[in-house]
Amino acid sequence: MNIGNAVPGQGLYRKVRIAFISKGTTLGAWCKAHDINAAAARAALIGGWNGKGGRDLRGRLIKASGIDPHKHRAA
Repeated sequence: MNIGNAVPGQGLYRKVRIAFISKGTTLGAWCKAHDINAAAARAALIGGWNGKGGRDLRGRLIKASGIDPHKHRAA
């Protein structure tokens, strides 16, 4: 499964944010360090940006956060 195809939504956004915090950083800090617009990251995670670029970014964010992508896959 392509982790970028995880089901987007507020729940995914919250879990990714919490995962970054548990690693001692924040989603915003990760975005800044990787030259990613934080609003684009949020849109990718909640589904507002769901094209190829949004799915690719969503996959990067999920991988970087360390959450289990299989818990957020589409049925």
